[in-house]
Amino acid sequence: MVNYRATIMVVDDTPSNLKILDQLLTPLGHRVLLFHRAEAFLKAAAADPPDLVLMDVNMPHMDGIEACMAMRDVPGLTDIPVVFISAVNTEEEKVRAFQAGAVDYITKPFSMKELTVRLNTHLSIWKLRRELEDHNRELEVRIRREVKRSEGAHLALIRSLAKLAEKRDDDTGMHLERVRALCGILVSVTREEEAFRDRVDRDFVEYFPEASVLHDIGKVGLPDRVLLKPGPLTEEEFQVIKTHVSIGAGTLEEVDRIFPGSPFVRMGIQITRYHHERWDGSGYLEGLKGEEIPLSARLMALVDVYDALRSRRCYKEPRPHQEAVRIITQEAGSHFDPRVVALFKRVEARFAVTYERLSSPQ
Repeated sequence: MVNYRATIMVVDDTPSNLKILDQLLTPLGHRVLLFHRAEAFLKAAAADPPDLVLMDVNMPHMDGIEACMAMRDVPGLTDIPVVFISAVNTEEEKVRAFQAGAVDYITKPFSMKELTVRLNTHLSIWKLRRELEDHNRELEVRIRREVKRSEGAHLALIRSLAKLAEKRDDDTGMHLERVRALCGILVSVTREEEAFRDRVDRDFVEYFPEASVLHDIGKVGLPDRVLLKPGPLTEEEFQVIKTHVSIGAGTLEEVDRIFPGSPFVRMGIQITRYHHERWDGSGYLEGLKGEEIPLSARLMALVDVYDALRSRRCYKEPRPHQEAVRIITQEAGSHFDPRVVALFKRVEARFAVTYERLSSPQ
């Protein structure tokens, strides 16, 4: 016996049939709603979905099978159990009903006892299904909460390592804060580019700014004599500098091996390994070209260059914002993905404000 008050919608163009079913179901404690037309039923069900539908097959205008099929296109009604009650007892009609999505087919005249047992069975299954869905949603929330907590601990550890790498060649300590903020600005408009919409989902927008702080984590493994050299690098020294991408990616791959499944770490590996690749294939280490370069790395490449141009280093003076914009624009199609540059130009004023806000006096 079903021990909860279900909402049952009954659809039949014969008033006497509606009255019989109402008299049967209401004393059982159910909320019974009666409809003479399928069209009126569909409108009411869409506004307030029932737990179960009892429906005649042969009705004017829209018959029961058509109404059942229409339910599958209405959000919230796709899984509502439908039981047909009909005087038609042919195999063909029953097959059509089940193909339309019915869970049961009861022929008239029917036994009240049989009808009650069948409805109780379907309502019990529906109740258990909803309870299982609720449990799964609750479990998913709990898992996400635990994953976030675990990711937070890993993120704090990895950020500390990134900060250590940053201190090697940026004594202001603000480079990573600027990079995170600038990446957040750029990724916020990425979905405006049609070619990127399928690749930029909610997780991408969330994780990209956080993962961007890992881009130069490999510099922790470079010698000071090369990293902090004030003058031009020799070819041999430049080859040493290049290794920071493989050192950083290798470090994060080891983290991913020990703590697998983190989208933050996986995106960090992409950014770290490929942010020095160039759109025209002249970058390093792998010489990837165009779409071969992950989108996260293409976005990071532009932000990294902008911040580098604007910042003072032991080997260079800072450039003003408009000059940085001019240089980046000129390198669209060579260093940078032209579509990423176009997005940058939409938000370059925000880049300027954010850079100034997050820069220590120099």
